[in-house]
Amino acid sequence: MVGNLAVGLAGRSTSSILPGFEDEEFEAVSRIVHRAWDLGNNRLGVPLLVASALRHRGRLAKLAASLDQLPTVAVELSAGDEGQEIRRLLLGPRGKHSRHSPTPSRRSRLASGILLVPDRRAAVALAELPDDIDLYLRGGKRQAVRTNLARAKERGIVSSEVTGRHRQWASLEEVLASRDDDWLVDNRDWCERGLSDGWLRVFVATGPDRAPLNVALLVADKHWAVLRLCVGIDSDLSGYARYSIHFSIIEELIGAGAGFLLVNSVFEISPGLRYFQRRLGFELVNVALTAS
Repeated sequence: MVGNLAVGLAGRSTSSILPGFEDEEFEAVSRIVHRAWDLGNNRLGVPLLVASALRHRGRLAKLAASLDQLPTVAVELSAGDEGQEIRRLLLGPRGKHSRHSPTPSRRSRLASGILLVPDRRAAVALAELPDDIDLYLRGGKRQAVRTNLARAKERGIVSSEVTGRHRQWASLEEVLASRDDDWLVDNRDWCERGLSDGWLRVFVATGPDRAPLNVALLVADKHWAVLRLCVGIDSDLSGYARYSIHFSIIEELIGAGAGFLLVNSVFEISPGLRYFQRRLGFELVNVALTAS
């Protein structure tokens, strides 16, 4: 599977978000998917989920046909804490990490198999990493990355992994507070568990005054890693810091021998982030989890 992945990704067009979907139509079907996910997370919402899926059957059928054109990647995870956490992140809804089962719920399988509602393993952004960081930066497709990394360095931006619990929490809280972001309210228990158990890694980009500009949370398991969160403060430097922190993560993963970085489903990200991911070398794939 690993050796054949590049063949599956080679030559794909980036002119549209998904095959057969223009931007406006994709945004419309994405709202349908989000509504279905919200309803599927609540047992009482299942009748409404079924009604919604049937009402939008035509669009969901077209979406299913489009997703079938994406390569499917088998993700092989270890039985360790990192591997099992990545499995939970890929299978379950956000904000309910402690309640994840090892396989999708019955409601999720119903929605995906019968009602044609994709789950969070569909159209996931994936970057296949080379063996050497210089290879990652090589070529015309990485010109924007090289340019923005140089500008970040000129502006005194530095990115690295941080390990001290106090600094990890301080950086995360400072960046999210500046955004008036309640992500930590919903995910504090998960962060506490991950930092305590050691499988959650924190990367921070700082400016010339060493104040945090961006913060990212990563779970890495041998060949596979998932970027759980990457956000920044509202600053003129934030755009450059975003390139810097992503490069720091990719450089660390390549150095550790990891081959793949997963982010999230295309249904969960903004148009601007989709554009940024393409610049970094991410492609859309469907994820299939192998048994551990």
